[in-house]
Amino acid sequence: MINPATEAVAGTISMGGPKDVDRAVQPPAGFRRLFPDHPAEASGPPGARARGLQGHYDEIAQAISTEMGAPITLAKGSQTRSAWGISAR
Repeated sequence: MINPATEAVAGTISMGGPKDVDRAVQPPAGFRRLFPDHPAEASGPPGARARGLQGHYDEIAQAISTEMGAPITLAKGSQTRSAWGISAR
């Protein structure tokens, strides 16, 4: 994966098959016990589940900026907030 802003390598995408997908989407052992309120396990409304991601706002914004080659200010704007419907920081 190439960062379009810098043309630097930002990551690697590997090809996989159905078994790889099944393994990737299974939570690790002990996950449900350690993180019962994680969005992947929560049964509440999407807004309640999404609030758990707000603690990772800067990480998500940086990933969006790197992937898109977008300025971090854009990534921290509507790009990141739209993922879970939060207001501006």
